Amino acid sequence: MVQDPATAEALKPWYRQLCKRQCFHDDYLEAFNRPNVHLVDTDGQVMERIDTMGAWAGGQHHHLNCLISASGFEFGTPYERRSGFDPVGRHGVALSKVWADGMVPLHGLHVHGFPNLFVTRRARRPT
Repeated sequence: MVQDPATAEALKPWYRQLCKRQCFHDDYLEAFNRPNVHLVDTDGQVMERIDTMGAWAGGQHHHLNCLISASGFEFGTPYERRSGFDPVGRHGVALSKVWADGMVPLHGLHVHGFPNLFVTRRARRPT
């Protein structure tokens, strides 16, 4: 579906099954054939920085109108399982207890009662 061989190759998972985000939309792969859509392959490295005009990766600046950040691939499992530890915040309260009924962020990536803990995952709002 992806016409450019280099882009198609970069989109292929090179590690174990289910470790790369699956495409659940019929138009996802075909979007890479559009002239205004480009894959920035960081080759497993992090972006160097993001500024008001775009993002830096591999020493190059990429002008962006839209940035889609895919920060994780596992969902529906407890945070302590995904992170490998259970952070303990103020007053000795474990994050697993605070989030027992679901993730509740403070301003998107902070957690109330857990100073200096930044979680970069979209959280659902409590109902």
